[in-house]
Amino acid sequence: MASALTSTSASPVNISGVLPLQGEQENGSLLARWFERLDPDRLFTVLDLGGAGEETIRSFSDYRCRVYCADFLQELCKPFGDDLPAAGRLFEERFAFIGDGVIDFCLLWDYPHYLTAPQLTVFARCLQPYLHVGTCMHLFAAMNGRSRIEPWRYSVVSPETVIRRPVRRPVPDYPHTQSEIVDAMEYVRLERGTLRDGRVEVLLECV
Repeated sequence: MASALTSTSASPVNISGVLPLQGEQENGSLLARWFERLDPDRLFTVLDLGGAGEETIRSFSDYRCRVYCADFLQELCKPFGDDLPAAGRLFEERFAFIGDGVIDFCLLWDYPHYLTAPQLTVFARCLQPYLHVGTCMHLFAAMNGRSRIEPWRYSVVSPETVIRRPVRRPVPDYPHTQSEIVDAMEYVRLERGTLRDGRVEVLLECV
């Protein structure tokens, strides 16, 4: 399921039926570096591959922004086999709802670890038309090739806090380090990486 939600004022958006926060909160997120750059008077766009939970929508509701919700994770978007053209068609279909939109910030979470390195390259090429030089990406990378990436559903609670909840989703088969992700995605550079509980929280920038 994909959708786009827009907030055009600096007033908080009312979201009914929000459940109490449950899960593990991670403070000191690198996302704070994103929020420091945001101009509340300028419209910007966010792509959330985790489907943009209610906490995420509330966090961005104080800004003039459009949040594109592309749930690659709840209904796992995972190409089968080594057919890279078929993988490309799958990704293009999933991104088509963005239309003529251009993305400023991407929340990739742990999605890259469900893809082989060649599939990740195809994914990045299909995403590239919606990006621009300077687009930032946030994700969690593996500390090393032997790391296990647990499946979580992430939401942004505040500029410095992410909440993660366990989900019934397969464990990713292809844990990539931050350098492997940078190599596979071709047009990004590593801006910052911070070690967290066997994972590396990563900010990337399109160049």
